[in-house]
Amino acid sequence: PTPYGWPSVHSYFGMYDVCGFPKDNVSYLKSWWGCEPVLHLFPHWNWEGLQGEPVKVVAYSNCDEVELFVNKKSAGRQTMEKNGHIEWMVPYKAGSIKAVGYKNGKKQLEQTRETTGKPAQLVLEPHKTNFVADGEDLAIFSVSVLDNKGRFVPIANNQVYFEIEGPGKIIGVGNGDNTCLEPDKYIDDVSILYFHNMKAKVIDGIENRTEVALGFDDSEWKSHFQIRNEIQKGTASVYRGTFNLPENVLDAKVNLFYNAIGDEQILYINGKAISEKLEKKLGERYSFELDKKLLKAGQNEFSIVAKPYTVRNLWDSPNTNPGVIQVIIPAQQYNRSLFSGYAQVLVQTSKEPGTIVLKAFSEGVKSTEFILNSKKTELRSSVN
Repeated sequence: PTPYGWPSVHSYFGMYDVCGFPKDNVSYLKSWWGCEPVLHLFPHWNWEGLQGEPVKVVAYSNCDEVELFVNKKSAGRQTMEKNGHIEWMVPYKAGSIKAVGYKNGKKQLEQTRETTGKPAQLVLEPHKTNFVADGEDLAIFSVSVLDNKGRFVPIANNQVYFEIEGPGKIIGVGNGDNTCLEPDKYIDDVSILYFHNMKAKVIDGIENRTEVALGFDDSEWKSHFQIRNEIQKGTASVYRGTFNLPENVLDAKVNLFYNAIGDEQILYINGKAISEKLEKKLGERYSFELDKKLLKAGQNEFSIVAKPYTVRNLWDSPNTNPGVIQVIIPAQQYNRSLFSGYAQVLVQTSKEPGTIVLKAFSEGVKSTEFILNSKKTELRSSVN
């Protein structure tokens, strides 16, 4: 980021921000490098709290002269110097400012900025409406907000939430704000948890074991690594360990990926069985989606009762790693705050044709939706 550091995350230079929204400099360069007539007036005219304070008003134009009107009263007519611009210092008063550009003495262009009301209505505008179902096509939506008179509100900073239905997906959001630290993509948070303090005890069978009960005192047990040889010689063994889950576990999907550590075994979470007898099969692993009713935030207990692994070859090494816990916290709903009244959301097709409905919501503002028809198309060649 230049010329500033964090929390700035983008460069401040350039004519467009990272969402492709034009900065005022675009109009300056168009006025002197382009062929069409240009008149661009800024800033906006929403300056609550600055009543009577001087505000600099600027016009970029290639007209010969530009006149500024503040609440319908002339603030002066000035000559536009080539490759230049015009400025006025005027006291702020809610209402409007209007620039009128003249060419050869005749009015050619005009532009008005009005003091708007509060945000009232969200608007979604895609950069195109022809959409094909190839899994690659993209629609870039501008998100803005209007007041109750249908005027764009340039200072709106509403937090806007998005939902999508049909054969498409949201793949990103943005707003062009150089200091916005909100995510551009919302994806599932996937983490891996390992078992701690795995201890073991040799027992005489795997059925109806009290040692798997929640809170059972295993303080005198040894590490399962320390008694590995005893385990192999015994009839059966019981293992106990712990794993820690985050506070938001009820919002998460929790999976157990288990590596068999015996020829037969039964698995328990917090004293409750989660499996029947599992037989060890060469190269096979077991996976379970754990019932959230068995889980709790913080420390949980994992127990195994197992018959020892049969060593069939001299080079066989019995497995002592029971596996891992996977925690998937679902991504938040896609959302983005408006910046200078705008935000952006990107929608991508799937390979299935159909109707895609993008919806936008914000507290205290009328929601909106946009319907796109994703048409069937011939897919391009690909290599499998």
